[in-house]
Amino acid sequence: MSHTIHTTPGIIIGAQYHGKANRRFTVLTRDLGMISVQAQGIRELASKSRFHMQIFHHVLLDCLHGKEGWRLIGIDAISDAHIPGLFFQSMYARIFRLLRRLVVGEELAQPALYDWIVCAYDFTKNVQDKEIKKYINILEIIIVAKVLHILGYLDDERIKNIALDMATLELFSPQKKELLSMINHALEVSQL
Repeated sequence: MSHTIHTTPGIIIGAQYHGKANRRFTVLTRDLGMISVQAQGIRELASKSRFHMQIFHHVLLDCLHGKEGWRLIGIDAISDAHIPGLFFQSMYARIFRLLRRLVVGEELAQPALYDWIVCAYDFTKNVQDKEIKKYINILEIIIVAKVLHILGYLDDERIKNIALDMATLELFSPQKKELLSMINHALEVSQL
């Protein structure tokens, strides 16, 4: 019996140790949605894939679906995976924790969600630290608001066509408390 190898871009948003040399990764993919991928022998020193399979990395996965779920067959880096600055890393850790909470199980593909996270990645990699320091809180609020909008938890016309740039951060900065209360209300109503 042959299995189909699926090739899809993805962002690694979580990892768990699984046995002596294996790890299970939670990956937000463009074509398959949020999946859990088993990587055999990834923790061994001889493994060439272990450097690509790190949290926050943007990768191109080759995986197949078998009886026991998704298995990693191959991996390539799509872009430089380094997220600059500890404040960006902690911000993405909170966003990914929220994604794992809202997208339960293996959901259907949502390319808009994947594209939005990649857009946020690109923005944070290209922005200067001096420019963004005063806008870091509103940046996280805007990213989360758009994630909630894409997943159907938040319906606001201002969020629908939002783009990430410095002008947007400046525009929404005075509305930070209002956006935050909308996010908190949406999460409270979702009961997740």
